[in-house]
Amino acid sequence: MAESVVVPSADGLIGRAAELDLALGELDRLGQGPSSVLVVEGEAGIGKTRLVQSLVGEARSRDLRVLSGGGHPFERTRPFGLAASALGLSARSTDPRAAAIGRLLAGRGGEASATPGDIQWRVVEEIVDLVETLCAERPVLLVTEDVHWADPASLLAVLSLTRQLSLAPLLTVVTTRSSPLPGSVVRLLDDLAAVGGRSLCLAPLTADEVTALATHELGARPGPRLTALLAKAGGNPLWATAMLRSLAADSGLSWSATEVEATVSELPASLGDLVDRRLRDLPSPTLELLRIAAVLGDAVSLRDVAAVARRSAAEAAGQLGEAYDAQLLDRVDERVVFRHQLVHDAIYQQVPAPARRVLHREAAVTLMAAGADPLAVADHLVRGSERGDEEAATWLRRAARGAAGQAPPVTLELVRRAEALLPGGHRDADAVSAEVVQALLRAGDVTEASARAEAVLGRPHAAEVDTPSGSPSSQRWPCRTVPTSSSPWWRTASPLPSGWGRSSRW
Repeated sequence: MAESVVVPSADGLIGRAAELDLALGELDRLGQGPSSVLVVEGEAGIGKTRLVQSLVGEARSRDLRVLSGGGHPFERTRPFGLAASALGLSARSTDPRAAAIGRLLAGRGGEASATPGDIQWRVVEEIVDLVETLCAERPVLLVTEDVHWADPASLLAVLSLTRQLSLAPLLTVVTTRSSPLPGSVVRLLDDLAAVGGRSLCLAPLTADEVTALATHELGARPGPRLTALLAKAGGNPLWATAMLRSLAADSGLSWSATEVEATVSELPASLGDLVDRRLRDLPSPTLELLRIAAVLGDAVSLRDVAAVARRSAAEAAGQLGEAYDAQLLDRVDERVVFRHQLVHDAIYQQVPAPARRVLHREAAVTLMAAGADPLAVADHLVRGSERGDEEAATWLRRAARGAAGQAPPVTLELVRRAEALLPGGHRDADAVSAEVVQALLRAGDVTEASARAEAVLGRPHAAEVDTPSGSPSSQRWPCRTVPTSSSPWWRTASPLPSGWGRSSRW
């Protein structure tokens, strides 16, 4: 029986010929009919990003406009984080349209009188208008990677683009892990399928494809012992490649005239174990910086790493040199970037939970001192604070107010966490309870808002919570009637029905 031969594509992509053909077919149709959506699913390290990179390279060779961004595990409390990444939405953007949306996201868009939720919908509509304008100039490939980490507002923006620009020359590519997925992402994928989106689920590479991958990496075919070791990768190309590079770094390979063979018979059982083994060879200062970088995120500023570590940027860069040599990190501009999310996760999980909590809290303090956006600090505070941390509670309440119009679910998560941090009987407990009710209303959870409001009204409470701070004319929530001291604001704020009172529930 003839031996199966797998030939790498021109850019080295192996084992994805059918999937790449399907993706390129979508690219061929771009501009020739309705817009289209392609969802690429698969486990971590299976090759989603590699496939998308091939598609992006082809799109650029055809002079198509490429917009690309991704979700990050520590940015789920940043409204429109993924959308901002893909579209370059920043007040400092050289594109005046993107800069205008960036100012809106930063709360500098002149929307002081906007009602709750209006800013979120305004941002979504501005994003749709921006992408529609770009599509009118030339066809657009929009890539949104790792939506399993995306914030709810970004998911809404992606769905709105696919629905409202159905006739535009737009191909939207979404990548996600297969499971577990948040309910919001499951709903997005269902909605994308409903508008005609196609789905690719990347399966593990076959044994022949893993052999081709090893041959491509090493320049010669793997021998029987090395082939047996590679079988432990389970067809995951990232894990297989990591195994090969680890063996090469540890002098665990020997070359003959016809093949490459392993000189050892065992390897760690997982990528996490392999990363841990590589970490043991690093100097203590390098390992400390790696852990700090992992706590900050998977692609972070070198200056932030240095600041949290209380070192100069030059010193930090020098001490990270061995992590680059160990192929744990890459350099991208002035950022420290983990070679893959799995590498980041393995290092992050290696840090004991109490130490992670302390590092997140120290990162928050450093970022706060540097004048960072409250929402950029919020996730570190959520992960690093414990009950009784009043400073963290105050900061989270501030961040929640900043997100109030942009992303109601984020606001609710932040203010709930602030409430959980306050010690029992705290002087601000009633005020925070009122903020939770307000956030529940904005998020559309009328039932829980009612129960929470009644609980406060049914016990002695601070008079200030009966009316929100500021004059009624300047309130940022939509009121059907002007609140009075005998008519608490949450009884009259939309979406509560009029006439709701102490003895009447909806």
